[in-house]
Order: sequence, then structure tokens, then C-alpha cells
Amino acid sequence: MSEYQLSLFDLSEFEEVLSFNDVLEFLDSIDCINCGGCGVSALAIHRWRVSHGLRSDEFVILYHERDYRDYAQEAIDSGDWKDIYRIPHIALKVGNRYYDSTGNARENFSHCKYIARGLDESGLVWMLNNYDSWNPNFSRDYIPYIEEKLSIDLSDINI
Repeated sequence: MSEYQLSLFDLSEFEEVLSFNDVLEFLDSIDCINCGGCGVSALAIHRWRVSHGLRSDEFVILYHERDYRDYAQEAIDSGDWKDIYRIPHIALKVGNRYYDSTGNARENFSHCKYIARGLDESGLVWMLNNYDSWNPNFSRDYIPYIEEKLSIDLSDINI
């Protein structure tokens, strides 16, 4: 994505991110963040929370079919992330809530009733860099912008 294309999206109102809700609102304003960028969004939310001394429990993968969830859960439990495929949506679990940029992943992805739990940060980073079937609608050219606006480091994610 060119500099010109990025400038087409006016995100200037998010000059300074102050609260968790501001983080979610900012991420949700990014084109296709939940259509190929959900893993990046979940990681950004997690890293912002950690940098502000807030708790993050785990990353989760939401599925609409039990068989895929069961297969993914086995891969997570064994630490063999390369065996995880067909990822409908990734969110961050904090307490009893599942956060994506919308603030409520379970509500916005209500068709995804089955959850694979226990994905850690290193697993998510590995998947973001090695899984070749992320929806291409989300442009990773936004990653440096996300880093800047949230004052977080996402340099371990391939653009």
C-alpha cells in the first residue's frame, strides 16, 4: 500500500491514545482489521495492555465448527502451531471477555461458537509470520502506523 493510499484513511483524530476503549476504537477504524488483520489486532491489543500494566490472559481462535477447533486445540496443546489451519478469527481473552478491535469478539463473531484456547504470544507471532492463508484484504502496511499510534513494538511481525 502506498503512502497515498494510507493517507486516504483519516485517522488523525487518534493523535493520542489514552484508554483501552480508545485503542479498540483506533484499531477498529483500520480498513479490514477483522478481515485478515485480526491476529495483528489481537497482538497489538495485548502489547498495549502489557505496556500499561494491564492483564492479558491468552489468545484464542474462534471457530464455527467443532472439528476444526478440536484439531487446533491439539496443535496448541502440543505447541505445533504449523498444524493450525483455517483460522476464522483470533481474539484476546481477558477474564471472561474476548476482545478484538470491536470490543466484543463473541458478539461480532457469534457464529463462531467453538474456541481453541491457550495460544501464547510466541505461537501467535509464529502464525502471523508463517501462516500463508491470512485474508489479504488487510494490508500489513498499517503495522508501522499501529506501532506509532499505540507506542508498541510489532517489529517481529513481517510486513
